[in-house]
Order: sequence, then structure tokens, then C-alpha cells
Amino acid sequence: MDNAVQFQSREFHSFLNSYNVPFIFHTALYCPQVYLTEKFNSTIITALASLVGDDHRSWDKYLTKIQYAMNSATNVATGFTPNFLVFGRETIPCGSFYTPTQNLEELIFMPRDIYASNAGLLSSIFHKVQTKLHIAHAKNSARYDLRRSFKEFNVGDTVWRKNHVLSNASAYFNAKLAPKFIKCKLLKYKRRTGRLNENWKPSSQYGEGDLIAINRTQFGLGLKLKPKYLGPYQVSKVKRDDRYDVEKVDRAAEGPNKTSSSADQMKPWPD
Repeated sequence: MDNAVQFQSREFHSFLNSYNVPFIFHTALYCPQVYLTEKFNSTIITALASLVGDDHRSWDKYLTKIQYAMNSATNVATGFTPNFLVFGRETIPCGSFYTPTQNLEELIFMPRDIYASNAGLLSSIFHKVQTKLHIAHAKNSARYDLRRSFKEFNVGDTVWRKNHVLSNASAYFNAKLAPKFIKCKLLKYKRRTGRLNENWKPSSQYGEGDLIAINRTQFGLGLKLKPKYLGPYQVSKVKRDDRYDVEKVDRAAEGPNKTSSSADQMKPWPD
């Protein structure tokens, strides 16, 4: 759980206790680019942009069709469609699947034996899917972790420029459904100049056993008048990317007993 207000309520804690679910406080790194939800939302917006045309008021009419197309499309990583992995079979796109004839007096139903055979293979299929997902994750991680390559262009080159536009409700124009890139021609080359942020300084480094204070990140009424930092906490584990696992020294003090924090949200505990 993170430090959202809804996770701190008595009702939520009572719900967890009733099902013997441990409450583990953790401040997660916010990386929306790796979230599956954000990835699927991007796919939905791309599909809507190709269907709505100039009338951006009709986008909701295409949601069910886009949903069916995404659920019935074979996933590159798993090798199966989401419909098959959830239901154990492919969903029916239209009534002609049940019978090949339009003559209602001679209905001939297609055999359903394939559904029973698929149900017995789901266990091995799930194991195969998990293996493929691990392979895809390793492949994507290697590609994602590479530094972005630097490209140089010359005057006169035709390039795709990222399109930055604003939504206009009066013109029924939604920026999210507009083209993402625009074809342009490079007219003049300007070398980017600038200087580094002179106020930047590296993060403080801590070791196991160090006493620190963590920044208060909860939101709620009356918190503006309370101390900005909680503690004392003791570093229990040093992680990569300036991340630390910490434990509260005084259990009666305010704040979670165990949590994870980053160096920019911590400071040494005053002696």
C-alpha cells in the first residue's frame, strides 16, 4: 500500500484484518510508462484517433468495438488472445459462428468439442504464457535501458516533428485524438546552448544503521501545521538508485513502522 488517504482509514484496516491481509506500507516509484494500464490507454487513444476523423464528439461510439478488437487480437508476448486466456476459448464475433446457414428451419450447430479439449490444456498453457512473459520482460528491459541514440539532421531534411496542440471545446477538437507527429522540412539548424543547473547537488548517501528522517507525504486536513519530516527511522537495507528500506525506531511515534523511501525524501536525523 502507498500513503494514499483511502488506505489509512479504519474501514480499510478493518477490511484487511477480516481477511487476514497484512498491511505493508510502501512508497512506490511512479513510472507510468511501464504500467500496463497506461500502455492500453495509449492503444485505445491511437485507435480512437484513427476512427473519429474530424468529429471528436463521437469517440464513445467506438469503445466497444476497440475493446473487442484488443481482446480478440493475439498478443505478441503470450501468443494467445486475452479472451482465450480469461475464458478458455475465443469469443463469438457474430451469430454465423453457431450455424453456417440462414435457413431457420435447418439449423446446424457447430461442434463444441474443441472447448472441452482447450479446458484441459489451460494449466500447461498458463505455464507457457508465464515463461513467454518473462522472456518478453527481459527483452523489453534490455531495449528500454539503452540510452537514446543521438540523431543529427541537415537543412532540407524531411522529418517528423512531434505535434503539440491544445484542445478546443468550441471547435470540437480534442488534442489527444490529433495526429501525434507532423511531417516538416528542416529550414534552419540551431545548436542548442545552455548550462547545467548550478543549484543541483548529488543526493546524500546513507548506510545501514544510519538514523534519518523521512518526508511526510500524506495528504489530509490539518497536516500543514504538523512537522514536515517523520522519525527517527533507521536504514535497514540499501537499495539501488538511491533507494532505502527504513524502520521506525520509536514505534509510538507518528508514521509507518516500515517503508521504502528515496534519498531526496530523506535527511539525517539531528543528534
